Order: sequence, then structure tokens, then C-alpha cells
Amino acid sequence: MATLLPAVVLCCALLAGADGHLRLSEEFGHSASSRPAGDHFRAPEDVVGSSLLTLLADALPASPVCDDKLEGAPASDAARDVRPFLQHVCHRQRQLEALLQATKPQPPPSLPPAPRAAALPRTFALEQEEAEEEALEELPEWAYELGGWLAPMQRDVPSKLCRQHSRVYLEQLNKAQPWAFSMFDSSGKFPDGIFYGNLNMLGSWDECLQVEAMLNQTEYPNITQAAFKGQYCMANIIPSSALPTDDTGLGLVPVLPLPAFASIAGGPSAFGVVTGLRYGYCIPSSCSAQDVMISLNTWLYSRNSTGLLAYVGEGNCHTKDEGQNFETNDIVVIVIMSLFGVIIALCTALDVIGIYVKRMSSSADGTIIGSSTAFPPADWRIVNAFSLRYNTKKLLGTKTGSDNLGCIHGMRFLSMTWVVLGHNYLFAFMNGAWTNPTYLPEILKAPALEVVANGLLSVDTFFCLGGIMVAYAFMKMVTSNRGKVRWHDIPMMYLHRYLRLTPVYAITVALTATLARRIGTGPGLASALNTQAKVCQDSWWKNLLYINNFTDIFSLCIGQSWYLPVDFQLFLAAPFMMLPYVYNKKIGVAWLALLAAGSVAVPAVITYQEDLPPTDLFFNINSIPKAQQFFEDFYIKPWCRASPYIVGIGMGLLLHHIKANKITIRIPAAVNVAMWALMSATGLVIVYGTHQWNKDPTATWTTAEAVSYGSLHRLAWGIALSWVVFACVNGYGGFANMLLSFKGFIPLGRLTYTTYLVAVQVQTWYFSSFKGTARYGNTIMVFTFLSNLIVSTAIAAVLSLCFESPMMSIEKIIFPQRRTKTGPSETTPKDLASAGPAPGETPHESRTRL
Repeated sequence: MATLLPAVVLCCALLAGADGHLRLSEEFGHSASSRPAGDHFRAPEDVVGSSLLTLLADALPASPVCDDKLEGAPASDAARDVRPFLQHVCHRQRQLEALLQATKPQPPPSLPPAPRAAALPRTFALEQEEAEEEALEELPEWAYELGGWLAPMQRDVPSKLCRQHSRVYLEQLNKAQPWAFSMFDSSGKFPDGIFYGNLNMLGSWDECLQVEAMLNQTEYPNITQAAFKGQYCMANIIPSSALPTDDTGLGLVPVLPLPAFASIAGGPSAFGVVTGLRYGYCIPSSCSAQDVMISLNTWLYSRNSTGLLAYVGEGNCHTKDEGQNFETNDIVVIVIMSLFGVIIALCTALDVIGIYVKRMSSSADGTIIGSSTAFPPADWRIVNAFSLRYNTKKLLGTKTGSDNLGCIHGMRFLSMTWVVLGHNYLFAFMNGAWTNPTYLPEILKAPALEVVANGLLSVDTFFCLGGIMVAYAFMKMVTSNRGKVRWHDIPMMYLHRYLRLTPVYAITVALTATLARRIGTGPGLASALNTQAKVCQDSWWKNLLYINNFTDIFSLCIGQSWYLPVDFQLFLAAPFMMLPYVYNKKIGVAWLALLAAGSVAVPAVITYQEDLPPTDLFFNINSIPKAQQFFEDFYIKPWCRASPYIVGIGMGLLLHHIKANKITIRIPAAVNVAMWALMSATGLVIVYGTHQWNKDPTATWTTAEAVSYGSLHRLAWGIALSWVVFACVNGYGGFANMLLSFKGFIPLGRLTYTTYLVAVQVQTWYFSSFKGTARYGNTIMVFTFLSNLIVSTAIAAVLSLCFESPMMSIEKIIFPQRRTKTGPSETTPKDLASAGPAPGETPHESRTRL
């Protein structure tokens, strides 16, 4: 607090002014130098300014701000100029402090009169652009720096018009002009709770954009543009090194003490994240983002050497009437979306008309006797493929085949909600403007929140389910081929998989790279969405080839897209995991056991050699030094995520063996209860095994703990999930099977793939669009989780109906299923492409996806 007083003093000194106001007389063609000095303080605004100085001293809290260090500082020009006023404030503070300590209230002694504003130095007296640099050299340090913090007015700012408008703004602010006060009022101020992590000085977005300034050309004849509007700019100010000590006590951001900021944001926080100060302020619309960044960095460098740096991106400054400058890629995506829209509208109309014609021609008396299409499906398959009516009917259908694994529907949907829940807490913390970030450790101490902190297991759930469905469908294909795998089956399986995964993924990448950043407004929205768009524009081809997990983390166009290449690569390896089983079951089982052992050994070795944490501990500071290495070398590599997939393949082979041989499984009740208890306990141990490291941000772990948990917990999780599927399919699931097999989960399960693709973008968009601060806590997280889940599911439904489902239907037209003598069709590699967490239909209708 000792450094806070001069900052507030300087802010009010700006309002009080020098010589009655901040004078730009010669610069803008007018002069007040001929007036007597005393006349400067008879104007109403001067009286108000002097009153503000007095009220400031009265309002200051009793605190040790007037120490020997402040009063005994070297008498620099800047300090000497403001010393009379500082002494007055210190005198008032000492008396208020004594008053608070007195046993009985008593009026404070009489005070010396506050110094007149004339005691403060003049700030600007500029005539021409040539005189500007010389005049700026003569500016008192505190005035020069204060102006630079409020608006880009320094000589280093490239735009002359920006400098002129900024100085007019400061002058009119000193004259109490309403529009200037609105600009100042809408700029960020000293926030409450900075030691609680509140580094958000957002100001008022809407108030700033409503500002319109019209200058008097007679008063300012040298300014070429007489009107400007308020422009809201968001600057991210981050520490670059330790801040030097300021012996004068004047080296402060006018609305935030730099040493306090450095202590919070300069080192590892409670979560290991170095967060920057978000400073939103209102400036003239004639200034560019470059002008703002140069101005702030000039200001920061002059006071702190290399202590702080400001970054202002081109998308961080906004005006009320700014338009959308569509680029070529934006237009291309708009054209593609428009073509799809026209085709869908036309095909839907034809489909509906066809139904109407069929109904009217089905009976001579005009009675409606059916609702099937008017034309044979073979003739209208493409129409049906793009018909919203037809695709909606498929999406909402709940009929499944006799050998459908019903519990898969509920497992994939509930796991998808787990993914969205975990991401909601994480991306809210990363993108939202919160007043209490350091409260997060208190939230994580609650045992119930460990489900969120260790929500990464939801991904392993889908790896396990994927292995089950791939193996189940693969063995169905082998059985239909009389126990053989034909030479073209595996290549065609890969092709079908790619065709089903990629179209809707490509549309999502295209939208993220282009149009998504054009939607909505907010201080941090453009920065967040432009970053995503830039990555997508640079690395879209890596994502569509499913190799982005082998390049670098900056190739992940969509943050959650790391899962897609890992899943695809495991799918590529899946046939070779199962081929030995096709020809010799004993050898096949031994081969899977060896693969499972390898899936444990490889992560163990990597964790040990690279000294990695047990898992991705987002909120533990001891995991931060290895966080990026853990993500790149472990988390997104298929050989480190294969354990649940291999276990799932083993369970899929077992389920098909039981089904194909019509084996009846009989489990004694006691054994069934014991197995459920054992697997439930295993799951709880895995989920809560990380609680000791998440509830205490400074907790450490031994190498043995890291190696054992990091290598074994995914295998054990896969085994526990496989038991759930096995028990439910064979009639030993009880209430769990009743819940997971609920038919309402079938349509929702079909949307899990597209929901996964869009949920993170929805959450990033929502939290980045905050125009004010909010309190981080469980209540707001629950409500935003539910709303984001609903919105993500709705967007997923649109993408599924317009892109995913049509492309799947087109694929069926191109690669029709072959009819057999024993049934309607054989199981083909196309069914394998639908199995697992990929989009499409699991055996006989259902689909699954993370």
C-alpha cells in the first residue's frame, strides 16, 4: 500500500490539471498564456479539481504510506513538483491514523490548506510537430507517464493523429467534458482482490463504444480530423523479469501497484500459470493496435526497464461501427456452406413433396394410408441423404439390432458429459475474467471435485469402448467371410474409417479457421478465437491427415483434436492386434497379453527416464516444469494411451466368441456382487488416486508413485469398464444396465462425435466473451456446464444433420453392402469404420464417440 498513494495522487492530479487544465494550446492553435495566473482557478472546473485533491486526502485510508523512504527520497524534478501535495496528504493520513487509535472520537486538528493546483507542473505546451519532441523532453516524468497510461500520446507513437486526439482527450478530460469522462470512466481501474488473483482491469466495453467526440475546429485548427469515437483496446501486460525497486515511490501503474502485480503474476502462481494483467482502456478511434502497444511498452520500459511487457494484437481493439473484413478463406467457406444449404433445402423439399404425393395417391378415396416416400429408395437415395426430414428421423430413431450392445449408448453419452464438465472448469479458468482465481485450490480440496480434476479418464473410457466395438465388428466380418480376412478388407476398412471421420471434422476445422472468429464481441474474444484460427489455417492439413500429434502442440487446430489422430492410429494398428486370434485363439490371447504388458512397460519407462508426473496435474505447481513435455511426449502418443484400447479389444473378442457360439454365462450372485464391488473400488481408487496431488498445489510425489500410477491406472480403468460392459451384455448389470441401456441415450450417443468437436470452441467463445468480471465457483460452473452442454449438443445436431449424416449416406451409395444368401447383407469393412468412438453406426445402428 505504500506505493499505492502516489498512483492515486497522480490520477487525481490529472483531473485537477496543471495551470487549470492540461494545455495543448499552441499545438492546437489556441493559447491561455495571456490570462493572469489567478484566473486559472476561478473557473468551475478548476474549483472542482482543487476540491478533488482535498477530498482525496480525506478519503485515503489510514495506512503506512508516508514512510521515511517516500518522504526522504531523492529530490528529483518529478518528486519535487508534487512534494507539497504529498506532504499535505501524509499529514492528513497521520492525523486520521491517530484518530482511529484514540479511545474516543475527536475531531482532527486543523490542517494546512491544500496546495493550489498551480503548484503542480504544466504538462503540455506544444506549438508545432517540430516542437513536439523538444517539449516532451521537458515534461515532468510523472505527467509524461500518466498520459501514456491513459492514451497513446508519447512522441514514440507512430500516428500523429492518434497523438493529437489522445492529447485532446486528456485536455477535455481536465475540462470535465462528458465524452472525455466517459472514456476515462470506461477505462480499467485498480481492481479489488489483486492478492486473490484478480488481474482484470476490463473497464466498460459498452460505455467506451458509445463515445463520440466532435472537436471544435476553431479551437483545434491543426487537427485534420475533427471527430473520433471511443475505441476499446485490450492489452495483456506480462512480467518479463524481476521489477527493480523504485526509491522515489512514484514508479507505479496509476491504477495498480507494480510490485503487487509482480508478486502475483511474476512467479509461479498456485496453479503454475503465469497470468498477465488484462488492461482494457478507452482511446480515440484514430489509434491503431500498434500505436497502443508502442505507447504502453514505452511507458512500462521507462518505469521498469524490462520488468513488464504489453501485447496488443490487431484484433484487440474495437469500435462500435467496425465491419467484418472477410478474407478469401472466409468467402470460400461461406460459399461451401451456402451450397450445402441450397442442396439440403432442395432435397428436403423434394422429400416432403414426395411423401405428400405418395399419401394422396395411396388410396382412391384420398385416405392417408402411409407416410413412406413416393419413390423407390434406390431412385432417391441422394435426395434422402440430404433431406433434413430423413436424417432427423434417423437421428432420433431408437431401434437397434438384436446383437446391439445396449449399454454402450449410455456409457458414451455420460462420458461425453464428463468431458464437457472437465473442460468447462478448465477453459473457464483459462479464458474467463475471474475476481478470485486463487480460490481454485479451495474448490479442489472437496473430494467430489476430484472427478473434475481427474476427468482425463473420460478419454480412456472412449479408448476402451472403441477397442470393444472394433473387435466385435471385426470378428463379425471374419465370421461372414467364413473365418478368413480377405486381402482388401483391411485397406477398405481404413478407407471407410477415414471417409466417416473426416468430412464433419473438415467442416469444423474450416469454421474454426474462418467464420467462428467473426461471431460475437468481447474484450478477450478476438484474441482467443484469432489464435485458434491462425493455428487452423497453418496446420489444417496435418489435422486432416491425423498426424498432428506427431508434430507439435501448436499443430492442434482444435485443442481437443489430439484425440482424433491417437484414435485413428490405434485403429490402424487394431487389425494386427487381432489377426493372430483369427487363426489361432490361444496365440491370439497370448499376443494380446504381450501387447497389454508392453502398453504398461512403455509408459513406465518414459515416465521414469523423463521424470514425468503421474498424470496431467493441471493445478499442481510441481508438474508445471514438465507439463509441455508430458503432453507432447506422453499424453498424445498412441503407445502411451493404448492400454484401455487393448483391453477393449480383448473384451470385444470375448463378447463375440460368446455370441457366436451361443454360450450362456452363469455367474453366482455372490460372485457378481463381489466383482461389481471390486471393479467399483478399482475405479474409485483410480479416480481419487490423484486427490493427494490436486488438493494441495504444492504436493510432491515419488518416482515410484509416478511410474506406478502413470503406467497402470489406464490399464486398470479399461479392465473396470470392460467388466461393466460384460456384466450388462450378459444380464448381470442390474440397475446399471437399466440406466445405461435407456433408449433416450441412443440419439444423444449419435451426437457425441460432433459434440466433442465443437464443445471446446463453444466454451472458449462463451468465457472469452465476458465483458466484466465474475466470481469463479461451483455454482457458476454448474450452470455454465449445463448451458454449454445444451448449446454444444444443438450445434452438434446441426452439423450431424447437414454434414455427417449426408456424407455417411453418400458413402453407402458409393460402397454398397453386398447381399448374402443367409441374410440381408454381410458385415463389411465399412461396419468396422463405424465401430468404436468414431462416427457412424456401431454394429446394427448405434454410434459412439468421445
